[in-house]
Amino acid sequence: MSRGKFFLIIIVPLSAGLGFPLYMLALALMSPGTGEGYAALIFDESVPDRRIGELLSTVTEDYFSESTQSVFLDDFGTLREIPLDRYGESVEPFDPRNDGYAEKLRSFFVRDGRRIFFVPLGGLSFPGGRAAGGLAAGHGTAFEKRIAPLFDGIPFSVEYSGAGKPCLLWLVLAAAAGIGVLFLWKPRLPAAASLPVLCALSPGGPPALALGAILAGFLFLLSEPAGEFFISLRYRDRDSEFRGPEGRIIRHILGIFRFRLILGALLLVLYGGGCAAGGIPPFLGIGVFAASLGLVILSLLAESGRGKAQGHIRFLPVSIMKPNPAPAFSRIVLAHFLAAVLAAVLPLSFPALRPLAVPDVFIRGILPAGEEYLRHAAFQADFSWRPLGGGERTYRYYSTGEDGLLSELPGPERPPFQAPPFPLEDLAAFLDDPAGGVSSAGEGAGLFRWLPLLAALVFAVPAIRGPAWGRNKKQKMVVYSEKRAA
Repeated sequence: MSRGKFFLIIIVPLSAGLGFPLYMLALALMSPGTGEGYAALIFDESVPDRRIGELLSTVTEDYFSESTQSVFLDDFGTLREIPLDRYGESVEPFDPRNDGYAEKLRSFFVRDGRRIFFVPLGGLSFPGGRAAGGLAAGHGTAFEKRIAPLFDGIPFSVEYSGAGKPCLLWLVLAAAAGIGVLFLWKPRLPAAASLPVLCALSPGGPPALALGAILAGFLFLLSEPAGEFFISLRYRDRDSEFRGPEGRIIRHILGIFRFRLILGALLLVLYGGGCAAGGIPPFLGIGVFAASLGLVILSLLAESGRGKAQGHIRFLPVSIMKPNPAPAFSRIVLAHFLAAVLAAVLPLSFPALRPLAVPDVFIRGILPAGEEYLRHAAFQADFSWRPLGGGERTYRYYSTGEDGLLSELPGPERPPFQAPPFPLEDLAAFLDDPAGGVSSAGEGAGLFRWLPLLAALVFAVPAIRGPAWGRNKKQKMVVYSEKRAA
């Protein structure tokens, strides 16, 4: 099979068949705002919460409102959970057990004369198999048509959680970087094979595009030694240099390409660390790496078949000069690095690429934090065991002894109490960044998620410095590129 037919018949379908599912997986896992987020259903405060909940539960049981929340209440030594919308029936405002947590929590769901329900969009589905994807980007018509019949005669409005991330822009930039690499990577077949898979990282934003730069650099560094290995296997029968076990070929290649392999190992470590720092889900990071590596190896196998039928002894690579500190892989990294920089800068420069303004219902504001929830639970659990005046001193217990005098007893032990997890943890995390997405996947840990961009910059510096890199003041070459000799 010719090289062109192999590319069209095998490489193209296989590359697209691996790249597209990985891209869809990235969209699902890294919360780009096209399939995740929240819709806020807004009603008049006078509409009963439980009536709305009964109607909404015919579509989904996954929503947050006043009636879905509960608070703790001390019941003279025992602890009860009271539904938030029933709290006023059990506790008077002047009751010392009223610590203010319930009022603060209720004011998040009922405010300014509005009653608000928060509905996660990721799990909803629509007729014809259409999921809720795209709602956060402004395509909420299907969702509103689905729920409108439920609230016949009950006025309501819907707000969505921002515009999400500009994933289409990031995908275009990743593809442009890959196409640019096609003109830098010789032979071009490995670059073309890995392009769709590398684009799968684009939903992770600029840090993920920088990871693509690191991975592309690794693949480029590996391609020449791997290609040499496959070619050597083809010529082993007619080339005395490589007759014998594969270990002899590997030792020969390790000697020639030692610098590239060491640098490639460093890039591989940086890729793994960048995935962890950038919040890339492990399954996705490993899948992109394995798919791109497999496609490059497959394309190198195809390249090694060229000239197989020729009878001459092939030229062997012999290292006669010191390796250049600015190899061609730096230009490969630079192409993807520039895509990552543009992905970070363009949304800041052009308002049309920025997420939409966040509606006020998605502003964190008065929603209690997890720490306040735990303090509320501890206060109620401890209430019956402490004096009303406060302080650390606990109640004392006395008994009359045989001598008629009072003696202090140790008293009963407080029952252990472990508060359940904060039920609004996911919603609170989302409200911290409502335009970015629901989950933290793809976000990473603060500034650490930008480490891949910094690493890509370091490896792109030689290409940025240009041809003068590696020359001394007298313009004499102090290092030379690796050459090949027969």
